[in-house]
Formats: sequence, C-alpha cells, structure tokens
Amino acid sequence: DASGLIFLDWNEPTAEGILTGKIFEYLRSGRPILGIGGTASSVSSRLMIEAGVGFPLGKEVKKIINFLVENFLNGKNPPVSPQWDVIHRFNRESLAKKALDYMGKLVH
Repeated sequence: DASGLIFLDWNEPTAEGILTGKIFEYLRSGRPILGIGGTASSVSSRLMIEAGVGFPLGKEVKKIINFLVENFLNGKNPPVSPQWDVIHRFNRESLAKKALDYMGKLVH
C-alpha cells in the first residue's frame, strides 16, 4: 500500500474542467494525493481538497521537495480526512444513476 499518490495535473487553459479517470481512482483510495503541475484553483485540485485527501503542490520544485521531506521522509504521512460522502458521489453506481435520471428526463 502506498503512503501517498502522485497526481500529475496540467495547467492548460484548453483543458480546464477535464478530469482523468485516475483522479477518481486515487480519491477512492483515501490516501494522500499530491497534485503536481496544476494550480490550486484547477478542478482536480479543488476536488482533492473537497474530498479531504489532496495537497495541490503546483510546479515549484522547492515547495514539492519541502513537502516530501516534511511529510514522508521523516516517517509520517500528511494528515488526511477522507470525506466519503464527496468521494462516493463519483463512484460508478452514483454516476450511472445520475446518467439514468438524466436520460429519463430527456425521454419524458
């Protein structure tokens, strides 16, 4: 089991709002997620924070290294508080129900 997970985000205006499946897989783990490369205001960063497991670190190498040293190399993990109600909103069952509800509204 991993002590933490690295999510490589991107900071591209044309990709704003696009989320990969990997972020949802990581959320389900309940482990600390280190967001590297994006901004604190990206959709994935905000989702990780709302889910109580994310640490958006951006692109600044010194900040990333300091975080790793302070939180992993000394034998402790960064504190997380998984918000399972938020995380479960994105499981397959919840998303399938949401899609079915939406399709039902289109038909009627």
